[in-house]
Amino acid sequence: MFEPLNSRIDAIIKSVSVSLISLFLINQGFAQDLIDSSRIDLSDPLTIVIPTIDSNNVRQVAEAYGEESLEQFADRQAHSIQMKKLADLRQKYADHIDYFRRGIDSSGYNKEFNKLAKDHTISLGGFVPPNLDTIVSSRNLTVSEVLIRELRDRLMELRDEVNDKYAELLDLRIEIDSLSADTSLYLIPEDSLLFEEYWYRVNAMNETSNEMYLRLNSDIESLGTITIRVDTLQNSFTNDIRDLALVRLILAGKTGKKMMPAWFEPSPRADSIPEVLYFSAKKNKLVFSYYIRNNRPLIGMFGGVILLVTFFLRGFRRRLRDILRENGEELTGVVKRPLLISTFVLINLGQFFFTQTPFVFQALLWIAACLILSNLVVPRWSWKQIFLWIGALLVFVIAIVVNLLLKASDLERYILAAISLLSILLGSIYWLKPVEIDRGARWFRFAILLMILLEIGSLGTNTYGSYNLAKLLGVAGVFLVVTAVLLYWTVQLIREVLQWGHKYYQLKGEEVMSQKMENVTASIPGLLYHLLIVGWLYLFSHNFYVQHFIDQVVNYLLSTERHLGEYSFTISSILTFVLIIAFSVLLAKVISFFTSRTRWDQPAQDHSDLSNWLLLIRISVVGAGILLAFLAAGTPLDRLSLIIGSLGVGIGFGLQSIVNNLFSGIIIAFERPFHIGDQIEVGSMAGTVKEIGIRSSKIKTYDGSDVIVPNGDLLNEHLVNWTLSDRHRRADLTVGVAYGSDLKKVKELALQILQDHPMVLNTPPPGVLLKELNSSSIDFRLLFWTDVDVRLGVENDVMFTVDQVLAENGIEIPFPQMDVHISRED
Repeated sequence: MFEPLNSRIDAIIKSVSVSLISLFLINQGFAQDLIDSSRIDLSDPLTIVIPTIDSNNVRQVAEAYGEESLEQFADRQAHSIQMKKLADLRQKYADHIDYFRRGIDSSGYNKEFNKLAKDHTISLGGFVPPNLDTIVSSRNLTVSEVLIRELRDRLMELRDEVNDKYAELLDLRIEIDSLSADTSLYLIPEDSLLFEEYWYRVNAMNETSNEMYLRLNSDIESLGTITIRVDTLQNSFTNDIRDLALVRLILAGKTGKKMMPAWFEPSPRADSIPEVLYFSAKKNKLVFSYYIRNNRPLIGMFGGVILLVTFFLRGFRRRLRDILRENGEELTGVVKRPLLISTFVLINLGQFFFTQTPFVFQALLWIAACLILSNLVVPRWSWKQIFLWIGALLVFVIAIVVNLLLKASDLERYILAAISLLSILLGSIYWLKPVEIDRGARWFRFAILLMILLEIGSLGTNTYGSYNLAKLLGVAGVFLVVTAVLLYWTVQLIREVLQWGHKYYQLKGEEVMSQKMENVTASIPGLLYHLLIVGWLYLFSHNFYVQHFIDQVVNYLLSTERHLGEYSFTISSILTFVLIIAFSVLLAKVISFFTSRTRWDQPAQDHSDLSNWLLLIRISVVGAGILLAFLAAGTPLDRLSLIIGSLGVGIGFGLQSIVNNLFSGIIIAFERPFHIGDQIEVGSMAGTVKEIGIRSSKIKTYDGSDVIVPNGDLLNEHLVNWTLSDRHRRADLTVGVAYGSDLKKVKELALQILQDHPMVLNTPPPGVLLKELNSSSIDFRLLFWTDVDVRLGVENDVMFTVDQVLAENGIEIPFPQMDVHISRED
């Protein structure tokens, strides 16, 4: 009954589906010819006529539609790629919009370059070949060489800055050009709507990019021109330095040549005083400003070290003043002025670390040191010492002014003669009636004698007319004495600070640190004396051109590359390697020195954690020093790995114990089985840990000897630490009483003795136990806890008290007895 209805429903569904497909194709404009003339008869909803479709027409229309769809899809895809490329290009301009708006300050670069070129011209002022009939000042040539070197250093900074900016702009243009050269940007969309969007985006991009791109090309061109000018000026600097070195060499060979007439004969070739002053001031100011600018990091670090040392000395002064007041004393001496002490000492020590220093900078350091010294120690001097010091300062300042003059004049010759006469007079007074500035200054007599000889030579050559030699000898003689005074008082002030440190630890009762400071005070100044004498001679040699030859020879020996098989090296790299390792080891020892235990009766817990961390710090310092030494010596990483591999082979054959001890030190630092100040037992040895080292540790035995124990033995042996968790230790004493004694009374008396002793701990409580019935006595055990540092004393007190109390109570402490029975045989 339902079959006809079901078939009709299926026919209706098929007819509707075909109709929908047909309508879709008609709406798309491709199906007008597909439908046959037969139409669907809907008059009878139960009767459906299925239309017929031409398959060939369907195939043709579908292929045409597919081709057009692919073209539209490719057009839209190309348009999307274009929009992405335009967005990237727009973002590239947006990322550098600040630069494009601001541009490169090429005018600023040109301005600085022009200033360098102008200053270069000033630096060559007074630079004439020595074969001409004119006065050539060796001081002027020295300043010229130093100034040109400073100008070259500044030019190198400018060159690096310009080259970096130039490379950055070139990279930016390459990126923009690579984006702009993409062919996909130039495919015109077929679709009118897509074309309108493309054209709008391109026009918008052109409005902003053209001007920016022109600015970019203009800046690249400007920077390129500046780099060419910089390279040209750099070549000029190099040639001038070479020429100056040659002229100085020739002039050094003619140092004693007569350049000016004898006394009272005016020199027609000498410049006027105003010209000399103007020229000298301008050139010295220029070299000073460039030196300060080029060495700002080093000068800033120098100032930071001064502040750091000042901060340390201020804290030391505060603690020292407090402990002196507790002992009824007042703080006196130079230690009251920490800023002046640190500045004075570091100025005199720091001058050896400034290289190629212009004289004007060195002179300012010397003047500052002289003023500080006058403020610190002159008040304690006698009037004779003050008179000599004021005279020396006056001559010293005049000599500085004369040495800053870069052109010869008749007035300068008279001033040089006055300097020589005053120096000879002051030196003769000191030599005939020695006035020691302080104890141990006997070597001043040699410096004074040398100064007198130099000034006599200066006076004679000045009279003859040998201008350069007279100035060289006169100025060098004055500087010789003043620098000797400054370096001598540098050592004296360091010694005085160390003496106050010794007194500080002595008043605090820290015997170990007091002894260490006493040893340092006795040894360090002597070492500094010898080092500063060498430095004093080095400073003195700077006055003579021969020091330039010495520097060249030393530099050649140090920097010449040498070969050992396939390995190349220089002596300077080896010295650098050794010095860095030596410094790291010295720094580790200094850390150990100032962090070691200061009192053996001080509880170890006060700094136990710190001591182990400091061990790790020391290991890190030495390890970093070794690595830095290899890198500073120029050892490539591949060769460094080869060295490490060789060390591994050496470890395998003969260095096992050393490496074992080193790694054991690291394990001790992390695991902390004992600390500095702990009382330990290792095998048959017992004592207090005095120092935990990288390879070995130091133990002070109870007999007073110091035993060096390798760290590997400390970990491999059964180690007993009596103070790891606390400093309490149990005492176990045995007391015997005679048979027949009241045992309960003995126990009560012994327990009362332990409870009454102030050094016996109440927790855990003491106890008295019956130990055994011995052959001659009944033995009791007295068990109690006390501090490990006083255990022996407490045991001694308890035994004395037990003997006294038992005797007072009529209890006998027996001694071993033996009954001998003799039997007679029948």
